[in-house]
Amino acid sequence: MEFSNDNISAFIKGLIEVGGVHKVDDTPDKYVRNVLTSKIEELPIEAGSRKLAIFGSLANDVIIVNPFAEGESNTTRSTWFYHDRNIAISALIAKAMEHVLTVAARSHNKKAKEEVDDQKVIKFVGKYAVNVDNKMVSEFKQIRKNLAEFATIYYNKKKRFSTLNCVLFNEGTPKIHPSVRAGSWDILKQIFLKVVNVKSLDEFKIEPQNPDMPVFESFCYVFLNVLDNIKPVLELAGVKVDTEELKGHLKYLSLYQQRAKWCSSTAQVVPQAQKLEEQKKAAPAVPTGLMNNNVPWAPVRSLPTGLRGAALMPPQPSVPMPVPQPMTPVMQPAMPVAPVAPIAQPVMPVMQTAPMMQYQPSNLPTGLSRPVYGAPQMPMVPAPANLPTGLMRRF
Repeated sequence: MEFSNDNISAFIKGLIEVGGVHKVDDTPDKYVRNVLTSKIEELPIEAGSRKLAIFGSLANDVIIVNPFAEGESNTTRSTWFYHDRNIAISALIAKAMEHVLTVAARSHNKKAKEEVDDQKVIKFVGKYAVNVDNKMVSEFKQIRKNLAEFATIYYNKKKRFSTLNCVLFNEGTPKIHPSVRAGSWDILKQIFLKVVNVKSLDEFKIEPQNPDMPVFESFCYVFLNVLDNIKPVLELAGVKVDTEELKGHLKYLSLYQQRAKWCSSTAQVVPQAQKLEEQKKAAPAVPTGLMNNNVPWAPVRSLPTGLRGAALMPPQPSVPMPVPQPMTPVMQPAMPVAPVAPIAQPVMPVMQTAPMMQYQPSNLPTGLSRPVYGAPQMPMVPAPANLPTGLMRRF
């Protein structure tokens, strides 16, 4: 299959627009807007907030919603995506449940006027219709008040699967809502299973096939399966949900993931003035008593583990260590020496290079004489006359 970034953007856009709370712009910026206020959604960051856009956006300085980039360190966008989609699925289930309970309570009220499609709705209640009254409708509204927790799709990391959960089936929920009658809990559970069209919530369990995006892959299947199952009740309640186009993307999720997994938020542009202000805020505070001193202040660091229980000394100013200087050799004072008369240096005679002379030793036998070459001996030089007595020496 040949596809482009537009196919990936269309799939993410379709998921976000389910429920009618958010809408994604069709412009190249692809901003995520609130349907009621038409304002662009923003997410908080360390220095303010940034606008929200989806994969394929050409806008600068935004947070990109890209659930295909699973496992990255920055989880702000993924947290928003799953939180928002869980609220959407929770609101749709609650809408379907409330409609069924309202029709069931009206069905055995003689003064109430039967409306169109009431009989079609009653089949989702079955034999429990006679037990539903207006008070049970009020009890249900109280239970589903927190849509973020009423019905959620969660991923079990240990067992690697996603499924649908509802607070109606949690053991601790009755204690949180003590005003709800004990008999209402079982009836609400059975009606909930009929609305989502399963005998047990385990039927929604999905084990992911792609190890690179186990959460998103399994979430998509559970999300669309739940929408398919509650679609008949939603249509009776006047809410239209189209899942066919979204389901057409499911078989290409792995291909989408290979192409989109590298996309993350665009770089944040921080003005220089804002950087300086952040540096000032991050600098350690200087105690009042040292404001006029020139001694640098050293912030206190955490103690090692073994000293956590020891008494802490108050923070001390750090004095800079002296800069090492090279050693200067220290000369020992000279011992006093008796004055000595200056010694006149003799004037050495200039040596003249004598020519080589041939001479004949006198003690060689006759007939064995041979020339002997050598230099004449240096003559003795008399010692200078001005040397002190006892210092005479030969040169």
